[in-house]
Amino acid sequence: MRCLASLALALLALKAALMLAPALTLPVPVPKAGRCPRVQAPLAPKLCLERNKCSRDDQCMENRKCCFSSCAMRCMVPATGP
Repeated sequence: MRCLASLALALLALKAALMLAPALTLPVPVPKAGRCPRVQAPLAPKLCLERNKCSRDDQCMENRKCCFSSCAMRCMVPATGP
């Protein structure tokens, strides 16, 4: 019974602490302008030895976008035009 009361008290203290803590606001990544260049699909399957260099545009320098490059994700200059 004492254990249950201690647990209840700890949960109430945790709830109070969470209510007083400032809300966590994480920045929302904004996609960069442009679109990823078209990638020619390989005619025959082949082993991909590349590793992803990015997963979001904001991980790329300057105006580069995080795009699929026939094997893995990498930072590429966006395509222009239609």
